[in-house]
Amino acid sequence: MAVSAVSTNSTSISATQTSGSEIKALEKQKQKLQKQITEINNDNSSSAEEKAKQVQAIQLSIQNIDLQIQKLQEKKTETQNNQTPQNSAAPSRANQTAPSEKQLLRKQIDLEI
Repeated sequence: MAVSAVSTNSTSISATQTSGSEIKALEKQKQKLQKQITEINNDNSSSAEEKAKQVQAIQLSIQNIDLQIQKLQEKKTETQNNQTPQNSAAPSRANQTAPSEKQLLRKQIDLEI
């Protein structure tokens, strides 16, 4: 059975590009919602209470979009960080798994009998 190598570098690059385009689309959507808020505030036919309800609903949508953008940016950053060569990543992994000096030293307890 032959095992073929899979290129993770090209996959991570395309994931980064996809995240970037998704972020741009979400930012455009956010701008449209902000324009809607401006239009609502400029509308003289609605009551202040009705305007407040509409603006609040749109602001919740904007908050959700901001969260999605934040998650995508974190994912994009993580993908970019994973593109580093394996040789440079290996020492950091070794440092993470190696016990620290404090973990290796036993605490001394003085007992009086």
